[in-house]
Amino acid sequence: MRGAIVQALAELQRTAPASPAQPLSKTILGILAGTALVGGLFFLLERLFPEQPEQPAIREGSRLDVVYWFFDFFVARRLVAAVSAIVLIAVIAFRMPRLALLARQPLGVQALEALLVADFCGYWSHRLMHQIPFLWRIHRLHHSSERLDWLAAARVHPFESVWNKLVSLLPLFLLGFSPRITVFFGPLIGLYPIFIHCNVRWGYGWIGYLIASPAFHRWHHSADEHALNKNFSGLLPLFDFVFGTAHFPRHGKPARYGLAGERTPVTFWKQLSWPFQA
Repeated sequence: MRGAIVQALAELQRTAPASPAQPLSKTILGILAGTALVGGLFFLLERLFPEQPEQPAIREGSRLDVVYWFFDFFVARRLVAAVSAIVLIAVIAFRMPRLALLARQPLGVQALEALLVADFCGYWSHRLMHQIPFLWRIHRLHHSSERLDWLAAARVHPFESVWNKLVSLLPLFLLGFSPRITVFFGPLIGLYPIFIHCNVRWGYGWIGYLIASPAFHRWHHSADEHALNKNFSGLLPLFDFVFGTAHFPRHGKPARYGLAGERTPVTFWKQLSWPFQA
């Protein structure tokens, strides 16, 4: 078994894209600069095209979401990377079957195929979080914000981040896609989930039935009875329409957001332990 694990480590290092280590100070400066750039852009969009003009820039819960934002960079992402590496090493060590045909395609073709597969897996990952009681106990934290803006996207339990990563990563790995395809859609999958939480009124018109918009995703966060457990897709509403979970009326908008009938702990650490409380 030790030999199989060593071989798996070697193969994972060989196939994974190289990422040079950086000093901690440079990493922190990069995170701060990126936060300022992303936050400034989304803040400007929310001021110019607001869905809820009366919503203040610093709402109730904004300070808590700032904690989640930096917690994700410094803790959650490292947890996700560690768990993902362990799972991939196990997959290689136990010689689970993997396809090689897809990796021979041009990277651009692979990227489009992988985006479709990842979004399909993301749809079912998200839907299962609403259907399986324990997963919902983790995911409900993300739905606890009663106001939506770009910063509300950061309110995610680290265990949810691990779940989402594994559900999308494993199929891509087993299907044999090249790790280099991330250069094509890496920024997209990093920024778009933040953007669709923005307090902007965009629905994209007819294109909104092809690509998930902030207006489409806003219904997913609605606490209105008729909109519960709808619009799970993060990028392609196709899957919601195919599997019968689409809710995208031409007129009207949600009356309220957040959790219906549940009270959320108010502190960061109590929220992290919330899924495990009786």
